[in-house]
Amino acid sequence: MAYFYNGSTSFLLQNYYVKEFAENFMMYMLVKNVEDWWIEIQKRNIPKKYSVKISPPALREWKMRDFILTDPSGVLWRVAENRA
Repeated sequence: MAYFYNGSTSFLLQNYYVKEFAENFMMYMLVKNVEDWWIEIQKRNIPKKYSVKISPPALREWKMRDFILTDPSGVLWRVAENRA
């Protein structure tokens, strides 16, 4: 188990992999400013460096602005800012 944190944001990761589970799993990470996260990910060249798929930020119908990142194991991450 690994504990990751940055300021007041944190999550746990476990060394556990089941392909079918990973490819059908979504993580939602709420942040204060989604643009700051987007810029930082681009600046660090995360998509190329770690072979991840990424889509640009967009305002969703459920009143959140987010971008989507699919990590190397197939987990879909939504990095989101609440706009409600």
